[in-house]
Amino acid sequence: MRCRDRLLAAWLLLALFALSCPRPVAAGAATVDLPCACRTSAAIFDSSGRLIRALWSGRPYPAGPLAIQWDGRGDDGKPAAGAAPYQVRVVAHNVR
Repeated sequence: MRCRDRLLAAWLLLALFALSCPRPVAAGAATVDLPCACRTSAAIFDSSGRLIRALWSGRPYPAGPLAIQWDGRGDDGKPAAGAAPYQVRVVAHNVR
């Protein structure tokens, strides 16, 4: 692996960590900045870390701001019953 490739890999790991840090979200919208074009996955978790809803998995997005919409419902379509505040976690992974 060339030096430039190692540096890029290290930068992407840091970007992955930064994106996967939970961000508070209420029903509505949140925004994260993607450092590069990549495949992403996102989910909503309650304050105890329990998965409330998987928003998407493996979707490609370009670099830049990414708006995340959530209607306040869980995977079952019912209003979220977990403990608020809710958090959105976005992971940039490029896994297919």
